[in-house]
Amino acid sequence: EGKKQGAWLIREHLLEFDDQDFHYVQLFIAKGKHNFELALWVPETVWDDYKEAIYKILDSVEYGEPTPPKKDRPEVPVVSPWAGAGLGSWVKFKTVSEDPSLETEIVYVLLDQDEESYTMRTDTTTQGTTRQGPPTKILLQQKAVEDPTLTTEEGTETLDLVPGKFLCTWVKSTAAQGWTKIWYCDSVPYRMVRMESQFSGARSVLELVAFEKK
Repeated sequence: EGKKQGAWLIREHLLEFDDQDFHYVQLFIAKGKHNFELALWVPETVWDDYKEAIYKILDSVEYGEPTPPKKDRPEVPVVSPWAGAGLGSWVKFKTVSEDPSLETEIVYVLLDQDEESYTMRTDTTTQGTTRQGPPTKILLQQKAVEDPTLTTEEGTETLDLVPGKFLCTWVKSTAAQGWTKIWYCDSVPYRMVRMESQFSGARSVLELVAFEKK
């Protein structure tokens, strides 16, 4: 479901396991050299009950047009977040929650990449159960959706996380429905080391806990 092409890509997957099946929905967004992903999932047995609410969350996410390049400067090509990383490189994130039992580990694994796209796999671990996601191909050149309410802020900050200290640049994007703040570091594959967001009153935090750059 969702758009077949463009900046907003929505993909649904059914992850089948011996004990329980899960309905997994991913929203991929591209803006300039940045790529973003929002993943939501529920047990398949209750998908029909939560489908409308999940798609309302996806529909509430908005991102604006990138700033047009200056006429006297050539357009800068979109760079993959996996640039400089070899196949098999991975990053592991953990959701931050006041209740440790609700924390989820998310691992992104680079499977393939070229000048126009990259393919990665998303694995999730919740309450000791790991679920391996399917390969997903992401196109680098994608047109963003215009949002006149969007504002952005940028800055630098050093984060002290589990793998070490990272000198990061951060970008905070605020729109009518909420905001997202992402910290980036070029020495880490996938570049993202922390993400905070709040949409429709729901706040989430994702932090880097381990990585391997091949």
